[in-house]
Amino acid sequence: MTTDFIAEEEKLTEVCRGIVHDETQWITGDGYPHSLALCIIDSIFSTGSHYNSVINVVNEYRAYRRAEGGNADYDGTAELLGTFAGSSWFVGK
Repeated sequence: MTTDFIAEEEKLTEVCRGIVHDETQWITGDGYPHSLALCIIDSIFSTGSHYNSVINVVNEYRAYRRAEGGNADYDGTAELLGTFAGSSWFVGK
């Protein structure tokens, strides 16, 4: 991480603490800390009406990558974009 990013992160954290003082009330998402690809999928499909749909798409992507010998939990944008070439895992999602 860059110094600028860390400074921004600290500033944002302080603002959040000012709004919600009791950190036990903060919501912590599990997310996908090592997979930008899964973050992107989650972000795009979260605009729908049911989060279960997002979970289904994430699980299908994971299964597809596993079948291809990959690990979706560590995929970046290159791996995600690579799935669009000649693949049908995302059709109809």
